[in-house]
Amino acid sequence: PLAECGRLESVSLGHVERFGAAELAPLANLPKLCALELVGLDKTLDADFVAVLHKLSLRSLVLHAVNFTPEGFRSLGELPLLERLELRDCAGLEKCDLEHLYRLRQLRRLTLRGVGGYLASRYALGRIAGPGAPPPRQADPPVGPPKTVPNPPPPPDEWPKQLVTAAWVRSLGVALPRLREIDLP
Repeated sequence: PLAECGRLESVSLGHVERFGAAELAPLANLPKLCALELVGLDKTLDADFVAVLHKLSLRSLVLHAVNFTPEGFRSLGELPLLERLELRDCAGLEKCDLEHLYRLRQLRRLTLRGVGGYLASRYALGRIAGPGAPPPRQADPPVGPPKTVPNPPPPPDEWPKQLVTAAWVRSLGVALPRLREIDLP
């Protein structure tokens, strides 16, 4: 039914069961489609799924709560017109190489939230700045008996693999000269 709406410029699909490459393919019949948002898919974004995205003229892609394979993420870096990419709470990215984003030469806006399930954590924020960064400033100690913390942070040696580093952010700016906005946790 969506394929019959030839004037559609933006489509947002959320929590659609059994939504894979075959179900996405009819969107290629929408000549004006330039923005796509996919939320909570039960299928993994693999190379076949992303191959269908290549048939669209997307300038904006928002992926929220979807799973990636390394091959699918690599293919995502080959969307030639993409100006905006948002990845929110996507699983599987901890196995992917974020440097594939360097190939998105038209990218102007990049949002990474909850990547690998830990970047949104306030405990990981200091690690994003790099190993030589000073620790975040602590508030003055409270007066009175110490309070117990219900969910204390894990020790640093138990943190997951760091995907976003200061060096990566710097090199992203060099690789993508059109990048104007980056939103990291």
